[in-house]
Order: sequence, then C-alpha cells, then structure tokens
Amino acid sequence: MRITAGRLLRAGFRLTDCDDGKFWVLEGRAGQEADRVAAVCKRYLEDMDNTTVTEDVVLQCDEDFKNPVFYMDGFLWQLNRGDFSAIITRLAKIK
Repeated sequence: MRITAGRLLRAGFRLTDCDDGKFWVLEGRAGQEADRVAAVCKRYLEDMDNTTVTEDVVLQCDEDFKNPVFYMDGFLWQLNRGDFSAIITRLAKIK
C-alpha cells in the first residue's frame, strides 16, 4: 500500500519542521501509547528485544515519505518502505 499524507495523519503522525528539513513524525514519551507503537514496530524488527519504552519512541520519515526510521530509548532502526507501510496501517487501525 502506498504511503500518503492521509495515511500518516490517520496513524497519528505530524509534519514537523526541524533544523535539517521537514519530517513526518510520530513520537511519544514512555507510557501506554509509546508501548503500543513499540509493540507494532517489534513485529518488523528482528533484533528488537523489548517493547517497554523507558524514555522515548519516535517513528518518522522524510517529507517525501523516504528514509523511514524507528527510534526507541537510544536505539535506531532503519525501516524498509514495505515494513513502514505495514506499521502505518496497523497503527491507523488501532488508534
């Protein structure tokens, strides 16, 4: 499924201005919502051991939907577009 602004918005992302450009960002502090995002992402990350967020969770991509990444508690994973699209779909459904 194609990644679009509408799909990102439904999943809870915001288009955010940063010093190094614009990014679609979904972020959360430790808690139930961050743990939910981490649990969805864990299905697509083989080397992710834990789904309990102790600090921050950030899921983001460039303004043009490229370079998706997942950040949790100091660890960063580069996501492929297919997995990122699947994560967005899951997050939009359970939001």
